[in-house]
Amino acid sequence: MLGQGVRIQSISLAAYRPPPARPFVRRPHVGQLVSVSPNVQVSVNTGIEQYLFPVGLMAGGGAMFVLGTTIPDKLRFLTTLAGLGLLATGVGVLIYRGTKGGGAAAAPAAPPPPSGGVPVDSSAPSAPAFQPPTVDSFRSPQLQVVSPQPDQSISHSGGFLGFGSKTIPVQLRMFNPSGDQITFNLDFTWDEFPAFTGYDRGQYHGSTSFQVTLGANEEKNQTFDLPMQTDVSWTQMQVDMQIYKKRTPDEVQQMLSNITFTVT
Repeated sequence: MLGQGVRIQSISLAAYRPPPARPFVRRPHVGQLVSVSPNVQVSVNTGIEQYLFPVGLMAGGGAMFVLGTTIPDKLRFLTTLAGLGLLATGVGVLIYRGTKGGGAAAAPAAPPPPSGGVPVDSSAPSAPAFQPPTVDSFRSPQLQVVSPQPDQSISHSGGFLGFGSKTIPVQLRMFNPSGDQITFNLDFTWDEFPAFTGYDRGQYHGSTSFQVTLGANEEKNQTFDLPMQTDVSWTQMQVDMQIYKKRTPDEVQQMLSNITFTVT
């Protein structure tokens, strides 16, 4: 009979260990494109732009001399004077900007002093801490922009050749009708839009803050010099400016004025 004499031997599986499972890794196929989009912003400022204008002046002076060779002798002195003027102006601008840049590199600006700007003497009595005005006193001051007015054009020396002050003067009339002395902050924010003979030179943003103290029933005019942010040559500049007052650093600032004016 089939199956007689056949022994079935049992096999122990106790010693059997399955191979460890390998994690599945999906590998890109040959020719598959892997896109990488890093968020990298790089700003490069070579500083060569400040020399383009004076070099252009000197090139214009040379062109005047060449032009003088093609006109009558009795008119040649005009091109000679124009050429000498352009050359002298270009050299002057180069010397001025080179001296300014070298001085800044040789003597870097010191870090700004702490709030108050007055060294603390341990032997002297400590000054009283700043006390913000009360809410009612903070509402009292009357502030008005005297200059510039909205859409006004103010003159400023220093844009065309880079000479002169690098500030935008803003004059305010301030009056404190209350019987208490108040101290608060004025915050200025503005955007500059310079243009050179109609050509847009970009946009520059600035912000600064001033601490103001008004005595009881005090009225005064005060000029605040805003540091100009534009570092290129320009012939006309539009400025969008906002002025805020703030009682304490933690409170929301209150807008006082929002004006647009032109600097020439």
